[in-house]
Amino acid sequence: YPTGMAGFVFFVCKLAGYYSEGMMLFCQAILMAASLCTFLAFCRRITITNLVVILLGGIFCLIANSETAIIEPLADTLVSTLSIAVLASVVYYREKPTQALLASLPVQVFLVTVKNSGLFMIFFNTALFAMYALKSARQRYAGCAWKHFLKQTSLHLGIPLSVFFLWERHVEY
Repeated sequence: YPTGMAGFVFFVCKLAGYYSEGMMLFCQAILMAASLCTFLAFCRRITITNLVVILLGGIFCLIANSETAIIEPLADTLVSTLSIAVLASVVYYREKPTQALLASLPVQVFLVTVKNSGLFMIFFNTALFAMYALKSARQRYAGCAWKHFLKQTSLHLGIPLSVFFLWERHVEY
């Protein structure tokens, strides 16, 4: 595996000064909860009801994967929650592709550093981003829509791919 999750766990444990299996699982839970909190962007008003629905929905999504999705360090569960975070960011900023790019790109890069199979999610996320970016470029830039569309889409796909290829190059040696 690439070292994205291990690096995050190491730095959080080092910051806390406590290295145990429970602390490492807590770090994974922090990442999953942060990924699922992106759904709060769709709430008009953040109320207790909205928080409870999102919390229960997130817990259901995590434990529906397997019986031990929360209590074992599973990279697949983290890849799916990070992909959901990217999708939520792209859908929320669908009218503003530059902001969608800036909001989703760090998560896309982290997604590819968690597990190599995150590439499949990156292609799916980029396809959704490209759909919204093309629609927005046609509305905003009449004559040079393709130029803006290609620039944004190539950044959305190119930066995570370059991180992936740098990792692959590193592990060759």
